[in-house]
Amino acid sequence: IVIVIIDEHPYIAENAPGLLHFCKGEIDLQPFADGCYLIAATVLFAVQIYCDFAGYSTIAMGAGSMGCTRSRASLGKEDFAGERAIEERSRVWKGAEPLSGVVERREHKYKKKGDGGLPVYDEQSRQYLEKMIDLCDDRGIRLILVNTGFDCSDEAKLFHDSVVDIAADNGVPYYDFTKENFIDFGTDLNSTGHNTHVNFSGAEKMSKRVGSILAEAGSLQDHRGDAAYEQWRADCEAFIAGKHEYLKEQEDLENYLMFLYDDDYRVMFDIREDSLLEEEKLKRLVENLGERVEAWSADEWDEVDWGAEALDSMALESEALDPETEDTADLIIAVYSKHDGKVVDVRSFKNLSVVP
Repeated sequence: IVIVIIDEHPYIAENAPGLLHFCKGEIDLQPFADGCYLIAATVLFAVQIYCDFAGYSTIAMGAGSMGCTRSRASLGKEDFAGERAIEERSRVWKGAEPLSGVVERREHKYKKKGDGGLPVYDEQSRQYLEKMIDLCDDRGIRLILVNTGFDCSDEAKLFHDSVVDIAADNGVPYYDFTKENFIDFGTDLNSTGHNTHVNFSGAEKMSKRVGSILAEAGSLQDHRGDAAYEQWRADCEAFIAGKHEYLKEQEDLENYLMFLYDDDYRVMFDIREDSLLEEEKLKRLVENLGERVEAWSADEWDEVDWGAEALDSMALESEALDPETEDTADLIIAVYSKHDGKVVDVRSFKNLSVVP
């Protein structure tokens, strides 16, 4: 049993050690032996929560009235439209969203002996990691450790460097992605410095790497076609559709090229202005796509072997741009899906921006 409590009230935090005993099956029920005490405590806590939230609402309504702003007597469906959209998107992306934006790495310079102000080793993190290892071992759970922190704080770096020894001492496999080169620091980062995050392209590569590790471990089973896992197939379909929507939302050429890094895409370029891709950053983003680019000009599009089924469903003429847009564009990109053979998007760019 794992219990996570996020609460601002100090008395909850003060009683957290008791919850840890509960997790370990060592709960002491003596304080709650009196049923009347337990009922009274439950009711009074409910009253406190009600007053807490009612107080906030009353203050907000009063402040609004002072500012001559009238509030409705009750909330309606329209008040939660945004939340429903967030909930649906969260369902597809499992609580996360892809990060757009492309930045080049600004490597963090870590302190060395003699620099002064060296970080203190995080002994508590070591203890908790060893407890996790012991817990997994006791329950027969195979544990794999992975380090994804390309740039982090000096304190975190000091601890990360010690995980090699901790893993070796406990016979746990440890993969340090900072020592591998599958992430391109010119195309795959959304942020840099202390708090480095990968963007969508980097996340795709990171997911593939983690997937290969799990596959090599031999503990995965193929459940495609298994009726018991039908929801996973439905989620996969929704995930693919969600990726298409994110691609269509991109108005900047850099972000658009970054989102094209996807094994489901077949990409065709019609380059009208050669100088457009001479900029180093754009060149790297295009090179990052690799074999996903199957044509480099409109003349080559007809030479691509799409297959009869794909041609029937994705005739480019039906998605053609209007003549004025086509004449002013420096670059036209057509994207098709390997998943269903349909057109995902056709986009034209002028000076790094979408042509309206």
